[in-house]
Amino acid sequence: MKDRDKGILLFTLSLIISIVNDGISKYLSNMLSFWEISFFRLIFSTITLLPIIIYKGINSLKTKRIFLHIFRGFIFSLAIVIWNSGLSKSPLTTSTIIGFSSPIFIVLFAFIFLREKITWKISIATILGFLGIFLALNPFQYKFDYYSLLFLLSVLLFSFLDVINKKFIVKESYLTMLFYSSFSALVFIFPGTIYNWSNPNIIDFILLFFLGIGGNLLLYFMLKALYLTNITILAPFKYIELPISILISYYTFNFIPNFYTLMGVFIIIPCSLYIVYKQRE
Repeated sequence: MKDRDKGILLFTLSLIISIVNDGISKYLSNMLSFWEISFFRLIFSTITLLPIIIYKGINSLKTKRIFLHIFRGFIFSLAIVIWNSGLSKSPLTTSTIIGFSSPIFIVLFAFIFLREKITWKISIATILGFLGIFLALNPFQYKFDYYSLLFLLSVLLFSFLDVINKKFIVKESYLTMLFYSSFSALVFIFPGTIYNWSNPNIIDFILLFFLGIGGNLLLYFMLKALYLTNITILAPFKYIELPISILISYYTFNFIPNFYTLMGVFIIIPCSLYIVYKQRE
């Protein structure tokens, strides 16, 4: 199998794991608080890294940017708690669609913090992308789903993290980045988890364990895919999340996206793809 095909396969697997993880988180929100779901996902992610750390030795965690990692962990904790909070109240499909907008926000943050130039074509694509987000949030409905705005805030935070990684963490190892961000986020989430604690049963623990493993696997597969294949080749495959999300939402939560949500999708996807392609030129 060629590197290109391996990259596409790994990237596709990461997307499937991502949407399944969101489906599990939404299901668990019926029994547990979003604080608890976030906490256990991170703790199991951290625990499953320990064998790798033991194998490679404690020196594999050495870093000169410990305070920056702690800051990343703080932003990551906010992002994941807010995302899981949104999943507990809003449709899974909405989270998937809003997640497609991350390239739009990355362009905006790169312009603000990294002083990267934005051409007039990318500016138009960004403006149209925000229009798509506006439609996807469906503000015209009688009872507007204010909880869907949580996904938007979470994507903002995750996009900000991507810009931080691009600027400061380029020389850090995958293991260092994952361990310190997860461990730091655990510390920040712990007080909220204790305050909102409810006892998980054995099934909950099994699902939470899979969330933790899935979190590590999807990031590893994604990084490996980006190493093997150019992002411009991988970008179109990201949108296979949508049909998977719609199927899970329909068969598990009996939800069907409305007209305005789908209209937003048809605007966000081409704008995001255009931005990704132009950034790689």
